[in-house]
Amino acid sequence: MSNQITVDPRSDARWEALVACSPMGSLFTSPPWIRAVAQGYGLEPSAGMIVDGSGQPRAGLAYVPITDAVGNRIVSLPFSDYSDPLVRDDTDWAALVESLLRSGWPVTLKCLREDGPRRDARFEERGTAFWHETAVAGSEDEQWRQLRGAARRNVRKARGRGVAVSFGDSLEELRAFYELHREVRRRKYHLLAQPWAFFEAMHREFSTTGRMVVLLARLGDRVIGGVVALQWGGTLYYKLNASALDELEVRPNDLLAWEGLGLARRLGCSNFDWGLSDADQPGLIRYKQKFATEERRISILRYAPAGYCNPSGEHLRSVLSDLTRLLTDDSVPEGVRSGAGDLLYRYFA
Repeated sequence: MSNQITVDPRSDARWEALVACSPMGSLFTSPPWIRAVAQGYGLEPSAGMIVDGSGQPRAGLAYVPITDAVGNRIVSLPFSDYSDPLVRDDTDWAALVESLLRSGWPVTLKCLREDGPRRDARFEERGTAFWHETAVAGSEDEQWRQLRGAARRNVRKARGRGVAVSFGDSLEELRAFYELHREVRRRKYHLLAQPWAFFEAMHREFSTTGRMVVLLARLGDRVIGGVVALQWGGTLYYKLNASALDELEVRPNDLLAWEGLGLARRLGCSNFDWGLSDADQPGLIRYKQKFATEERRISILRYAPAGYCNPSGEHLRSVLSDLTRLLTDDSVPEGVRSGAGDLLYRYFA
């Protein structure tokens, strides 16, 4: 006999055990990631869980109920590349999602591996994204042979031009990455950067257990590229990447990717997860394809209650888009832009 309960995925030991043993478990359903997101954005996550007669977890679904000016909604999980339900079959999925649907709120999921939500006629696919992974080879030579020719040429070029990569986990190194990251988001994508509080939360949750590595690419004394890598289970996740737009010609990103694969091998990881790439980022997709051994689609699925209409929320999303465009203009002081990001970013969930 099984029972359905509600738990806090940030701290419940049964949830952590379920994430560890489920083939659908990932960094994005792990307690430290959920804690970092909750702390960084002021959110209150929850999880439905099915346990057997002895109290052992069988299946689960983590989510965040959000009530703000955009409207009431449930997201599984916000600010995450994907978050598969930890289920064994469609019966588990149906039982866990039913309580969410009874709320009468829209529900959004991002699924990579689990097909149950995709088969659920109540959910509509609102978009797709690309996901890439590399199987970590047993030796450096074998890994090198797996790379596409362009990747090998670019790694050689970066080294030949004097680019060097360091590895660290200090808050100072993370801040150096963040300064580059927010500049790239503003100049290239016209987007606000995530709040620094989220990066501090990631650092607290992952660096103390040796699961965060900040890779910085330098040309001379200047940081021209960086990657924030997080380890969970047997996978190293390429969570964040940034590079100086005026130094792309020396190929720091290819060298960072190669060094990241070497790091994964030294840590004993089996896989290197490149994360989500939006369909409208063909350059980023091609870059990851040079190194990846597997490519899949992430489905962005949404349930809307019958007759659901939220014109004020849609209007606010449009206003947020306009505000972002204004705030990323060169004339706006960085202090104003950062403060605006701290206040507004959670509304993008």
